[in-house]
Amino acid sequence: MPSSLQGALAWGYGHFGVFAGLGAVGAGLAVAVEHRHRPAEVDGLVAGYAVAVPVAVVLLVLWGLRMLPAGNRARPAAVPAASVAVLLTPLTPVPVYLVAVVLVGLAATLRWPATGRIAAAHRR
Repeated sequence: MPSSLQGALAWGYGHFGVFAGLGAVGAGLAVAVEHRHRPAEVDGLVAGYAVAVPVAVVLLVLWGLRMLPAGNRARPAAVPAASVAVLLTPLTPVPVYLVAVVLVGLAATLRWPATGRIAAAHRR
């Protein structure tokens, strides 16, 4: 949690991006369901990106709000890499399922304890 006024304002107003992104994820899932039941009306690539883009935005906004200011630099590239992977999923036949797989992998990566030389380098 930020201690300065500027940090507090960025923290508070930054959550508008999170909530807007989560709303867009819901809308994207509705488009994906529509594509699943009536594929002729919605293109598969459009349906995939309707889910992938909001998920990537939510990941990056949360990363900017939580990971960077808190000094949590153990895995600085995990969230942006997951965002790129999410944006590539619509190019596959099952984008929504792969978005879920990427998010589970990200959660495991962020929760997995860092050990060995990499952890020692980040503790300095």
